[in-house]
Amino acid sequence: VPNALLINIGNFALAVLLAPLVEEILFRGFVLGRLATKWGYRTATIVSSVVFAALHPDFLGALLFAVVLCVIRARYVSILAPILVHVGNNLVVAALS
Repeated sequence: VPNALLINIGNFALAVLLAPLVEEILFRGFVLGRLATKWGYRTATIVSSVVFAALHPDFLGALLFAVVLCVIRARYVSILAPILVHVGNNLVVAALS
């Protein structure tokens, strides 16, 4: 039983904390920033969101969520805001699962 508990805690931490942190740094930090410099923020939002969504099972849901995260990134001019929203989203999803 203790091993199963540790595995569940580890999976929870990965899904709720680590995955959003890594994805936001990668997609809203690096990819969005690089593409926005080349193509402008609107096109960068679309392209980075499609790539993000392609890596998730619910493509449409992930696509819409990614666009919202890009808007939040632009609005608050900080990577911290989309990280917190993404963590909150994953926390709710994990709690409902």
